[in-house]
Amino acid sequence: MSTLANAEYLESVIRSSVNTNNKIHLEIPNYFLICEIEKLINTYPILKNLNFRNLTLYQLQEALEEIINHLQIRYSEYDEIFIHEIDDEKPFFTLANILLLLFYMSIKDKSHLQLTAPCKTLERVKAYETDSINFICDNAYSIQNSASNKFHFLISVPAVFASNVQQSDQLDLALKKLQFRQWQNLRLSEYIQFRKTGQNIEANAEVKNIARKIKFKI
Repeated sequence: MSTLANAEYLESVIRSSVNTNNKIHLEIPNYFLICEIEKLINTYPILKNLNFRNLTLYQLQEALEEIINHLQIRYSEYDEIFIHEIDDEKPFFTLANILLLLFYMSIKDKSHLQLTAPCKTLERVKAYETDSINFICDNAYSIQNSASNKFHFLISVPAVFASNVQQSDQLDLALKKLQFRQWQNLRLSEYIQFRKTGQNIEANAEVKNIARKIKFKI
């Protein structure tokens, strides 16, 4: 099987797990995720060497866990949530690390990933310095905790899999890219205000109903 075929297979396996765990029906392959999974397969030999013909969820979970541990991506678990927090000395969340956690937690029956960062990180980092801010904004609700001076994003795994850019959406995608070029020099704290959050959650009634039941862990 080609790397693309393996990526398509992994996307279908993880999406099936998301459907089962959340009692929803997401039947259309997510082409954005397939491309990102293909990148992960090409980056990490442990994924490339999986026996895709006889792959079990447990084997995939083990492989993802090994990568996460190797990268020292720290997280905790709370009810339906995985929580991943950074301090101000660390770079902002990368898309690859977010996806590794999302895929791993999906297999472990978790539906939401909470990303927590100091507010001063969002004041320090500019939009163009991260590859994940648009993905986060599209698929998460967000709040600022003034007491702890931290900012929280709650990413919906069902929203990630439910969103899918088709050919008919190319104009919207082009407009988003144009907006990003206009706002890319903004600090993340400013960019989020312009960009808003939760678009993919609001676009799907099933996903929205699931997200309403999940509370931030503050």
